[in-house]
Amino acid sequence: MGSQLSFPEVNIEGRNVIVTGANTGIGYVTAKTLARMGGRVTVACRSEEKGLEAIEQMKKELDGMNPHLSFARLDLSSLQQTGEFVADYCAKNEHLHLLVLNAGCSLPAKLTTGDGYSMQYQVNFLSHLLMTLMFVPMLRKTADAMQAAAAAAIKDEASSGGDASSASKGKSPPTAEAAEGEATSATGAAEAPSSTDGSSQDSPPRKGPRKGKTKAKSTELVPASNEVRVVSVSSQGHTVKKYELDLRVDTERNEDRLFKLYCLSKLYQVMATQALARHFHHPGLAFHSLHPGMVKTSITRDMEGFWKTFTSVMNFTGQLRTPEQGACTTLSCCLDSQWDGIGTTYFDSCKPKTISRDAQNVEFQAEVWNVALSQLEAYLQDVPGLEIDWSEVKAAAARSLSTEAAASAATAAAAPGEQAPVDDNAATATEATPTADALTQPAADVATVSENTEADPKAEQMKQTAASVSNETETSAETAPAPESSSPERAASSVVDATMGEEAKEVDTEPASAASPRADGEPEAEAADAGAASAEASAE
Repeated sequence: MGSQLSFPEVNIEGRNVIVTGANTGIGYVTAKTLARMGGRVTVACRSEEKGLEAIEQMKKELDGMNPHLSFARLDLSSLQQTGEFVADYCAKNEHLHLLVLNAGCSLPAKLTTGDGYSMQYQVNFLSHLLMTLMFVPMLRKTADAMQAAAAAAIKDEASSGGDASSASKGKSPPTAEAAEGEATSATGAAEAPSSTDGSSQDSPPRKGPRKGKTKAKSTELVPASNEVRVVSVSSQGHTVKKYELDLRVDTERNEDRLFKLYCLSKLYQVMATQALARHFHHPGLAFHSLHPGMVKTSITRDMEGFWKTFTSVMNFTGQLRTPEQGACTTLSCCLDSQWDGIGTTYFDSCKPKTISRDAQNVEFQAEVWNVALSQLEAYLQDVPGLEIDWSEVKAAAARSLSTEAAASAATAAAAPGEQAPVDDNAATATEATPTADALTQPAADVATVSENTEADPKAEQMKQTAASVSNETETSAETAPAPESSSPERAASSVVDATMGEEAKEVDTEPASAASPRADGEPEAEAADAGAASAEASAE
């Protein structure tokens, strides 16, 4: 938390940007900053009212700059509407230069989506993966145009007798649109204003505690990244829980389980970033994920018990970042040319950081990838250029779903006070929220047994799904062997750092009730590293 946060001040005029959950918190700061630098930013969130209000506020704060800001409705709790969002954007735009997957939820008031998945699984992971995959053809096209423009700029510089390296002194290659003859400005760099907090001189003064230094990267002219980038705002929470494929949908609210599902969704998110880079490697196209840090937001007022006390202490001691500071790592991932060509990377405090061992496990990645693709098949079959072997995907997914369904059924059948049988390849026990001691000790998973002794209807549904998928691919889910772990023991969770990210408490699909206090679409302080449930972005 004490390290210096920085991102370059550049000119990205003419570049198209999408930021999900941009109506508040980190997403708001990210969208406003990218618009200030010349980007054509789409504020994508569920509530049109809140989205338009956010845009109006951004324009007031960027008075006189005439930023390019537009609203598009995006409901990540609906796969159908998410697909419609992408289709509508593609129909209106030829290119997409930056896709910032910022929205998320941690403690949703509604546990399940209309598609039948847990809210955290779909909002944090599945819908964002659907968006990214549907945008792949456009992202590749944009990357090709950007690379061609860069090559042309270097050639022109060389033919004119200049130094091709002069681009690094303030002149960046033209945008993809310029390369194709469209009347747009070049993406040259603007001089960075003197700043000590990561915001521009046009930004309003910040309030609240400060931790670490945040500043514009340089007062010299610097080039914007010449890559097309997909930036996923994840969490250090991905290190807190061991990997397992957990698709169970709950009918009763349990805070410990919600925390577990949140951490797993963030783990899946990081895994998907790795898998995307491997399956859709393309020159000039990069996939990154990040942890924004522990961020102070108004949502902490709704926390209860230990975590309310914990965040209050962190706030009192000045260890919470402001939304502006929290957005610095996102902006560095989006803009910094020093990350060009480094491949898929996870960032923390504007620097590359190693992901958890489970997140690195290629077998685990493949399991999550195949199951998720099988869930999204209906929306992806007609997307050109994805080059997905659906028969192989469905066969692998059938094996994983069969194993997961069996594990879920075993957990549901366990009598109170008894430990459910545990498969080495499919952990089934729910995990309790870490105690205060976990803040300074390696995070350990504490098994608790479900009190539900009745059959789990979701387990039966998953069995049927596995059998159906298996029949389609002529692969028997009952006879196919379950995938083996790459090692006899899974890596233990990393030490809790007490640095957390910011997010929305929930994606609401219904009005909040008095029994469930909430701030519609607002971000919350993530207690991921410390073991408190949270997510890194606004769900609205």
